[in-house]
Amino acid sequence: MIVAQFVAPSFAATRRIDGIWIVVLSALAEIFVPVAVLIALPRAARLSLRELGFRRPDLRAVGIALAGVICGVILVTLGASAVSALTHTGDHSQQTERLFLALRAPWQIGIFAFFAAILAPVVEESVFRLFVFNVGLRYGGFWTGAILSSILFGLAHGDPYNAFPLALVGVVLCGVYYLTRNAYASMIAHGAFNLLTLVALEFFPKVAGG
Repeated sequence: MIVAQFVAPSFAATRRIDGIWIVVLSALAEIFVPVAVLIALPRAARLSLRELGFRRPDLRAVGIALAGVICGVILVTLGASAVSALTHTGDHSQQTERLFLALRAPWQIGIFAFFAAILAPVVEESVFRLFVFNVGLRYGGFWTGAILSSILFGLAHGDPYNAFPLALVGVVLCGVYYLTRNAYASMIAHGAFNLLTLVALEFFPKVAGG
């Protein structure tokens, strides 16, 4: 839901559109991205979709994905704490997190959770892991691909305070994809991380920083 980071502030100022519809509109805008990537990438990489990782994940891949979620939570927490300490500022929640906290109706929360846990991971993993990471991996190895894709992943969310913590999560997701060679594994890890964040925001807002 990267587009929502840029669209939400202008609509929030005018209050013309409810927050959930900002998420829906941004998701519709983003849905064409993975389609374009999945059409172009096999030809550009000279690999089939299966060779790129689109195959059923086995138990090992799922286990690595879940381990990645734990690592992501730890690193994003440490990264956010480091940014707060270095900048001498408090917590900086993302615009989409503030949108989520403003939702009240169960159906709105359900729609938001669907986009956060399913659609956003498909879009972002297609771009940052399948495309950018694989380009870096081919020409410079794992760390070139991981650093390049993770920096872009952090910056793409449009928040300078959260760019570093999210970049750390991006490195973890690169590791999940690299170790499993399974696109669904990194999507599962990404979706589970997002869903866990929403659960924490909903039930433990002080812990999640919301």
